[in-house]
Amino acid sequence: MYSTLVSVALFSALAIQGALADFTVVTPEITQCEPVHLSWDDTGAKSYNVIIVPNDDPCNEVLADLGDHTINHITFTPTLKEGAVVMVSVLDSNDQEGWSGAITVKKGSDTSCLPGATSSSAASSTASSSSVAALASAGTT
Repeated sequence: MYSTLVSVALFSALAIQGALADFTVVTPEITQCEPVHLSWDDTGAKSYNVIIVPNDDPCNEVLADLGDHTINHITFTPTLKEGAVVMVSVLDSNDQEGWSGAITVKKGSDTSCLPGATSSSAASSTASSSSVAALASAGTT
């Protein structure tokens, strides 16, 4: 019963959200740390403000502010962790808005763009340097 209620509520929220959108934002695939192309309908507006928001709370938190743009497409490299469920929100200079569908961020082979992450090659290089220094140190005593 509860799961049915949650499913109906989620479906209703998505239907209302789609009905309230003034224009279409293409729903892309997003892979962490890999460039992604975003595009939306050209409304003839002078500019478009693009943000990435959590799918479950799109009005209260901004995960990435991609700024204002004068064209209807951009490419950016997402610093979002795998498994995050997000949406693209676009607001044009005429106060019309567009939303993508829900997007689940896929795991990428590179995690160096994530906050607090180090690239595996840098970590490997540091570990190798430390091992060499330790061996050299051990050999001179």
